[in-house]
Amino acid sequence: AISRHNLVPDLPDNNFATLNPLEKGSQVNLSEGNLSPTWSDHTGHSVKSTMSCPKTGKWYVEVLAGGMASIGLVNSTVYSLNNWPGDSPQGSNSYAITPDGKKVHGGTAETFLPLTVRESGNIIKIMFDASSGILQFGKNSGSMTTAYTSISSNFDWFFTIGYWTSGGG
Repeated sequence: AISRHNLVPDLPDNNFATLNPLEKGSQVNLSEGNLSPTWSDHTGHSVKSTMSCPKTGKWYVEVLAGGMASIGLVNSTVYSLNNWPGDSPQGSNSYAITPDGKKVHGGTAETFLPLTVRESGNIIKIMFDASSGILQFGKNSGSMTTAYTSISSNFDWFFTIGYWTSGGG
């Protein structure tokens, strides 16, 4: 039975993003109300959120990590869902953190933090300050650390998750 605390008004200012079943690579499978992705193969396919970040303000998401997930932001105007976030085909149009805690942009992975995203049960935090162009990552209850600055607010940015391939790191 549905109880009162499970009901949420359907209002324009009370909506929440999920993973978008219409904006995903062919090897991405979604379950649990489009909140949980799995991959049928290991070639880097991704899925983006149903809502873009507004062009101003701070936007935050938490992801329950595990496996080989690369998590970050993509610019939807040129982003290919057949690649992992941060892969070189996206050029300057995606930013991510890898399962081994590297930050990746334009296909170049750099040592970032000892996040070790792939450890099942970790909560990976992502904060995008659209007004300042700053992208930060964190793990569990730890503090946020800036990974990238000067991200353009001229584009629509979406949170995304993809399968990190061994060629990417």
